[in-house]
Amino acid sequence: VTQLTKLIAHNLYINTWIFKIDEEFNGRGHASINVENIKTIIELRKKKVEMTESIVRKLEEVMKKVLPKKVKIAMPSLYRTFDDYMAAFCKSGGVIEAAPLCQANQVSSPSVSFFIEPHGTIQIVGSYDKFASSQFVNAGCFFPQTSLPAMNLYTLCESVSSQLYQKGIMGHVTIDLVSFPNPTDPKAHPLFWAVDINCSMNDYAAICWFFDILMEGNLEQETGEYNIEIMKESDDNHMQHASDDILPDNPLFNMAAAVKAGGNTNILLEPRSFMYCSFLHHPGLSTIQYKTFFHMCRLESISFDMEKRNGSTFCLFDSLQSGVIGMLTIGIHRKVAVNYMIDALSFIQ
Repeated sequence: VTQLTKLIAHNLYINTWIFKIDEEFNGRGHASINVENIKTIIELRKKKVEMTESIVRKLEEVMKKVLPKKVKIAMPSLYRTFDDYMAAFCKSGGVIEAAPLCQANQVSSPSVSFFIEPHGTIQIVGSYDKFASSQFVNAGCFFPQTSLPAMNLYTLCESVSSQLYQKGIMGHVTIDLVSFPNPTDPKAHPLFWAVDINCSMNDYAAICWFFDILMEGNLEQETGEYNIEIMKESDDNHMQHASDDILPDNPLFNMAAAVKAGGNTNILLEPRSFMYCSFLHHPGLSTIQYKTFFHMCRLESISFDMEKRNGSTFCLFDSLQSGVIGMLTIGIHRKVAVNYMIDALSFIQ
């Protein structure tokens, strides 16, 4: 409470504060509090007085009273009460972060995963925008990230990896960011904060590797975009009509399709995106054999086309997580991947 009070006192116009437990992941240990409706803070904002020790002490007494009532725990099934949450927070340690001064739906959560080689060079594994099933609880991701369109991912990762490598850290690393509109110029490039760094492989990095194995394509190290090589159809008009039907006015597809791979005029580059949902639960999945389930999926055209390299794939978990599967849908761009996911979810439900 003391640390939160000091942060509020020195950053009086921040409306939302986020708590994160160190040992949790995917937002499981998150909680938040919105302070803009607390009477004492409203008065301090109106008066614009200089913060003194007596004012801070008064504010701390107020926060002790309102904190248990106003804190929203992201996973109440894990931490049933505020006391349970605070006990875990104090035992494991954690951080308190300020939320950006904008609407919640304007905040994005891009991440970049990369690999530090033993000799210090890096390889970008993938960039993705995480999405939430509830506030602050991650449910999956979109690949590639589009929240920071002009970001040079390689330069960002290289600057971080150089510091880690000096400390003897190698292997898989993920940088979690938060992006939001520039408050002084909403039309400018979004601003971003680095909010976390994980020195291990996570689910999202692993799914990027899985995606790469399926696609056998190329990841652009600077932009994070992914392209595969396809054979040019003999009938150019047929190809143009097909692309117009699927992707009307899509500049990304037109740009990529115009690029010749390796000087071979019969090979074009085509972009790929995916949507990944970490956990999909249905009680009926625990009572059906995978063979039967996959057969039912094929009857509903929920499948992966190995030749075209798009469609839906499933990530199976062990028997301890019976009734739960993960799902990866791949398309020529994000909208197609989302449509594949919607079709699959409609069938599973």
